[in-house]
Amino acid sequence: MVLCRFFYFLFLFALHANGESIRIATYNLNNYALMDRMIQGNYKPNYPKPEVEKAAIRKTILEINPDILALQEIGNAAQLLELQKDLREAGLKLPYSSILTEAPEKQRRVAILSKLAPCKLDLHKDIKYTQKGIPYTSKRGMLDITFTTKGHSWKLFIVHLKSRYTKDEDDPLCENQRAGEARALRNRIARQSKPTPAYIICGDFNDTPNSRTLKRFLQKGSQKLCSAVDCVDSSNLTWTHRNRSSETLSRYDYFLISKEFKKQLKKTQGHITPINEGSDHRLLYIDIEL
Repeated sequence: MVLCRFFYFLFLFALHANGESIRIATYNLNNYALMDRMIQGNYKPNYPKPEVEKAAIRKTILEINPDILALQEIGNAAQLLELQKDLREAGLKLPYSSILTEAPEKQRRVAILSKLAPCKLDLHKDIKYTQKGIPYTSKRGMLDITFTTKGHSWKLFIVHLKSRYTKDEDDPLCENQRAGEARALRNRIARQSKPTPAYIICGDFNDTPNSRTLKRFLQKGSQKLCSAVDCVDSSNLTWTHRNRSSETLSRYDYFLISKEFKKQLKKTQGHITPINEGSDHRLLYIDIEL
């Protein structure tokens, strides 16, 4: 099994190294930040992510060698630079970086590391919506990056929607709030993508494939906007998140591709890497060919 997996990754690396595709990965790092933690049974305030977890995350990233790495739950610019430096010292150079530090969420942010130079970068920190008369602002906002490849301009939007944890008894899993946030994000994407309708949305949507949250991104009324990339692991399973307390597996992380972008593609492949002790999410990646 280990040998088969080794040759599988070797084949994917060789295909990627020949310059035939662009590899995009998305990864929720599970609190790669300074925060209060229980470490070996002891309470540690404002404590960094343990080194063993960081090493597990780096190993997964290094194995798939992405050209573009979309991140969720990175702490601040210092932690992003630390990860960038550690990956560089291990042989993976991702020289271009950005992090959305101005969004309401101050502890867990979205960010990007990339081998490819962006043509344009927009930070959306003010995405507002109303749910049952209550005003909200998207906690993590959205990164909006424009690339040009072989003469084709395309956009990558990185999102991390509201978690499923709340004290609101009327919306116990935040389904209504998340659907409202999804609508606001979709409308912002529609405005931003008018000059560049070819785009990918990726990240942690915190909801299942048949949820209202996903449907908000996939279509508007009868108008189809995007389609979800089929991502599977080596056992043909699609789950991306493991709740360790309840031992449940769910699909919360996605790549969504606009219909205009899909027309330009020669091939799209979607993969999910094994779970590790560094995160409760699995890394997803796609190889796109224009």
